[in-house]
Amino acid sequence: HLPESGIEIVNTVHDSIIAEVRPDMVEVWKALCIEAMTFAVYRILESLYHYKLEVPLGIGTKIGNYWGDGIEQTFQVDNGILYEVIKDASGTKVRVPVQSSSS
Repeated sequence: HLPESGIEIVNTVHDSIIAEVRPDMVEVWKALCIEAMTFAVYRILESLYHYKLEVPLGIGTKIGNYWGDGIEQTFQVDNGILYEVIKDASGTKVRVPVQSSSS
């Protein structure tokens, strides 16, 4: 589902995907990763194996100039709703619903 230009996967390690992404394609890349690692997993398991996975799935993304560089954003899908997991002022992790065309 990658566009023809602007995003190129250069490596995968276990559950990590490393890609070269043009700055104007960062949001596209994040949306594709969220879709592939969460929503698509539910659909594929149900369509191929008739198994309804009912646990939340999550993904962390980092955008930077080097592998491991950047600030991580964490997302979680629970009951078909996409949340961003952030720390509030006290440091407690909270889930904030994300408006998304994927959800």
